[in-house]
Amino acid sequence: MTAAKGALAPISSKGTPPILAPSPKNGRGIAITVTLVASAVIAGALLLTRVLDNSAAGIASLILMLVLIFLGMPVGLTMVLAGALGIYSIVGLRGMNDSLANLPYAAVASWSLSVLPMFILMGLLLWRSGITGRLFEAARVWLHWLPGGLAVTTNFAGAGLAAVSGSTAGITYAIGRLSIPEMLKSGYNTRYATGTVLMSGLAGQLIPPSILSVIYAGVAGTSVGQQLLAGIVPGVAVALIFAVQLILMATIRPSLAPAQRTRVFL
Repeated sequence: MTAAKGALAPISSKGTPPILAPSPKNGRGIAITVTLVASAVIAGALLLTRVLDNSAAGIASLILMLVLIFLGMPVGLTMVLAGALGIYSIVGLRGMNDSLANLPYAAVASWSLSVLPMFILMGLLLWRSGITGRLFEAARVWLHWLPGGLAVTTNFAGAGLAAVSGSTAGITYAIGRLSIPEMLKSGYNTRYATGTVLMSGLAGQLIPPSILSVIYAGVAGTSVGQQLLAGIVPGVAVALIFAVQLILMATIRPSLAPAQRTRVFL
């Protein structure tokens, strides 16, 4: 018997749809989600009822924040919600209102944070002026003969640019645009090349001027100058350790970074 025009064709040869068995992964994911939601509800209820002491309220707020992050909520919203409930559990509604009204402004209205826009501006100027490209080429001339020479060049170029700009993200982006195509063209492993660019930005978090160091100094109430000076030695040490690691990886596994056969000239 033929099916009428426009009717759905049978899914199986016998005319009955197959029975889909539930996937174990789906069941496990549902169980984890239910557990996280229940934990968030319990932690929120304990904070709202104010039955916990100060230490327990802090722990419950931390648990609530982590659970909400695991559930996919935005990190900023999660921190505000968990912090507000924790303050409410400790000092009550009036104290929570005062904290929410005063703390955000007090945390950012600091002269020590006024240097951050200038650090970001320096990073943008370096990128637009082409200094990043010239610094990368200079490091390439000096270091191309090493195993994984382009990777080592990227690492030190990122550290050098971090010494004159506090915009680590901007410097990493600029270095990545220059170095990743060159490394891939030379036959470097893709993961090795991208990992090198990510590593090159880490030293910039320590070498002054560092945006994170300024933010930490403002939050902790310490001297900005001393905080920036304290990052020089650790930043240089991180850059050197990463360079040694890249050289060892290229030496042990030459397939990650094939040796360059051409000389590089200025």
